Amino acid sequence: MDKFELILIIGVSISILLFILTIVSLIQFIFVKKKIKELTLSKPKNRKKRKRWKKEKRLAENQKSKKMRYVLFSLLATLIIGGGTGYAKYYQATTISDQDTDNIVYGYFLLEQIEQQIKNIDKQDDKKASENIHTLAISLSSFASKKGSDKSVEEAQILLNQYYARIGQFGINISSQNIEALKKDEEKQKEYLNDIETVKKTQKKVINYYKINESSLKEKK
Repeated sequence: MDKFELILIIGVSISILLFILTIVSLIQFIFVKKKIKELTLSKPKNRKKRKRWKKEKRLAENQKSKKMRYVLFSLLATLIIGGGTGYAKYYQATTISDQDTDNIVYGYFLLEQIEQQIKNIDKQDDKKASENIHTLAISLSSFASKKGSDKSVEEAQILLNQYYARIGQFGINISSQNIEALKKDEEKQKEYLNDIETVKKTQKKVINYYKINESSLKEKK
């Protein structure tokens, strides 16, 4: 458990306690208000009893004002701390670490590059095509060992790990491909291009989840 998660737990706990305090104070306020109403209806005619009645009613009214302040204070505190905790949770869920950001930018670049290499494989000699695709494939395969940041929420971590696994597996698959044979096999080329599209769909989910500007990724590639 990191500090951020500890803060979230404390925030949630305080919000729950404040909410309970709000409910308790509200119940007490209702009882005091009811007591004042009963006192108002039971105003004594006897002067001695009326003096005691006035004192009791004044204390009840002071109590009513105090309970009302408690209700307003605890309700406001609940909204502030609860809202802050909710925003912190949202921020944690939609904020990506610097390392994962770098990985996504690099993965985006590699996928675009290897897709272009496969599409234009007939326009290059075997040696150049082999060197380019092999270099890109090795870089892609390194994603297989990457894991989503531990600071991410479970949903984000699963999504990132899925993306890293798919892009890494694609790199492993194509790294062992004979480029000369690939140039002659259009079906295999289509298969690899389809695999790239599959990886890109997962990549798109990551981009949408973190609200990453895809135009900025295209500029960096």
